[in-house]
Amino acid sequence: MPLAKPTKPDAITAVPTPVPLRTDRANFAARGDAMMGWFPDGIDEINDTSDYMDDAANFAEQEANEAEASATAAAASNAAAAVNAAAAAASAGATVWVTGTTYAAGVVRYSPTNFQTYRDTVGGLSNTDPASDTSGRWISAMLPSVEAIGLPAMPPTAVFNFASGVIDRRFVESRSTAGTRYNIFGNLETLAAGIAKPTYDPATNEAKGYLAEPAATNLLLYSEDLSTGWIAGGATVAANATRAPDGNTTADKIVESATTAQHFFYQLVTVASGPFTFSVCLKAAERSVAYVLMSDNSTGAAGVRVDLSTGTLSSDGATAGLWTSVTSTIEPLADGYYRVSVSGIRGAGTQTAGFILMSNGSGTSSGDTYAGDGTSGLYAWGAQIEAGLTATSYIATGSGTESRTAGGLTLDLTTHAAIVNPAGFTFVCAFDYPAIDGSTKFICCANDGSGITYIGIDIYNATVYAQAVIAGVDYGSPAQTSLVGVGERIVVAASFGDGEVRLVQRGGVAVTTALTAALPAFTKLGVGGVPGDAVNYRPGKPIELIAVFPRACTAGELRAFVNNY
Repeated sequence: MPLAKPTKPDAITAVPTPVPLRTDRANFAARGDAMMGWFPDGIDEINDTSDYMDDAANFAEQEANEAEASATAAAASNAAAAVNAAAAAASAGATVWVTGTTYAAGVVRYSPTNFQTYRDTVGGLSNTDPASDTSGRWISAMLPSVEAIGLPAMPPTAVFNFASGVIDRRFVESRSTAGTRYNIFGNLETLAAGIAKPTYDPATNEAKGYLAEPAATNLLLYSEDLSTGWIAGGATVAANATRAPDGNTTADKIVESATTAQHFFYQLVTVASGPFTFSVCLKAAERSVAYVLMSDNSTGAAGVRVDLSTGTLSSDGATAGLWTSVTSTIEPLADGYYRVSVSGIRGAGTQTAGFILMSNGSGTSSGDTYAGDGTSGLYAWGAQIEAGLTATSYIATGSGTESRTAGGLTLDLTTHAAIVNPAGFTFVCAFDYPAIDGSTKFICCANDGSGITYIGIDIYNATVYAQAVIAGVDYGSPAQTSLVGVGERIVVAASFGDGEVRLVQRGGVAVTTALTAALPAFTKLGVGGVPGDAVNYRPGKPIELIAVFPRACTAGELRAFVNNY
């Protein structure tokens, strides 16, 4: 029932004055009696006012919701009207479709079999009557489409909007250790084991989605204390000099010595050959140029030059010695910080050093030598060396290394069977594209618990897949090269059923393969991994949304979803 506009109550009766004071004993009793006499009616008046404020807030919310709904309905109506008008105008001059003809995208033709008009969304040679087209290339030009009004053609069975900052309580988080994420205030925050990690952009406070990460170990000791376990060269440290990215005053200042030399701190760790990443949070003080390096303590280093005044990286030309496949990243944080990382594959050896070197900006090499003034420097915090070619979320250390287990979400479909229809279903996903590092990363996946059946959307290097493995047999799994770079937002839709697997990503065309096997009865839905696998397939980048629809959608419907979400 709609709420009625509340009636404003009478004003609260003023408290009797002067009030009783222990220092005024002569008048205390009389003024105390007056005060106590005010309380019964005064409290009632306060409660009436409080109730009114609650009712007024609820009424205002109702009015705002109704206004928003009216505006949305009006916008949808206007959009549909515009589409109908455009469709009618286009259809009025449509000519017949002819097989073997090359058409431009946007062209409208009518089918010689049902005499309805269709619009070409792709362009190129056409040999299939639009009335019989199942690829999604030809769409109706007569009816408002989901492309036009931005609405799905059917209600989903589930929508998991992780960018809301809320994780559906039906999901179970697999991470068995504490883990860090950036909260809505831009601070790095530690969450306990078993608590899922919705994360935010620390620079903008924008919600990014759920973060499912692989296991990792920080090999550096005293990651927040450069005065312990680190070796200085031409520099000293001022401990706990300013606010760190976690909100605590634990960031150290690296101060250059008043000598002509290199000015740096480093720490050695024992490692085998393979891929490694060194990351650290830096903030400009008097100095704003630094070098972040991994040295093999022998013949070369993998490194990058960073300008903290502009937030830009430049190559140090440091793919040298034992290091190959060197890449680097920079991530803006709150309060002027940047997290800088450098990754590379190390050849044979037993030691790697993580270096933080300062520069006065006059040179272009990590070997910059200059005359320090004894006071200038920059801030550093949260150093981490880990295996792999990607900097994962920060892991704090003290006197020993610390580890984080892999994280992912699982939902039990035996008690929520309606979410994934075994007769056919569709996934629509939005996420940040994960790192290209030679490992498979599942965004979402349904399986039957057998260990040899998994159906979902995954990423391998620069390729997106609609993975359909049933009873150990891979049914073609259509693939398409990613149209975005690492860390960029991508929207993908895939359908399974009706004898096909179909895949579309935003801006791309539909790719399909035959699906000759029946879908199983699903028992688990996974996000950021394969249900039952506690280690592998973690994307390492935020997953914004997973939507599930109750049938295998056509290629045209998939394209509508990805182009309009």
